[in-house]
Amino acid sequence: MIVFTDNEDRIIAYDSTNKKYKNKIDVGDFFKDKCDSVIFGYKCEPSYQYEMDDHDLPILDENGEMIPIKDEDGNPIMYGGNVYPFVPYLEIYQSAYETMTLALADLIGGAYE
Repeated sequence: MIVFTDNEDRIIAYDSTNKKYKNKIDVGDFFKDKCDSVIFGYKCEPSYQYEMDDHDLPILDENGEMIPIKDEDGNPIMYGGNVYPFVPYLEIYQSAYETMTLALADLIGGAYE
């Protein structure tokens, strides 16, 4: 699955042609069988390839930062993303529960009486 993130690395769309995104990241089957409410409760930060020395340790610049490998255009080469929730699951489930409760009450009648 391909996810699209905003400037704060929140997932804003997936498998889309949305042009207003910061990063486009392939997360594989991480969200297999998950609903939109769960997917949009996650952030995904891109992971990059870094230059390594002979001992497979990252090479650091003068500031102590790892040096990313860049493509011919000078952009760091991305190889995936770090996915983690930013919305507590309790809030997601509470919102879904409230929505279903109101829908059932409307169906039965008397939800707002």
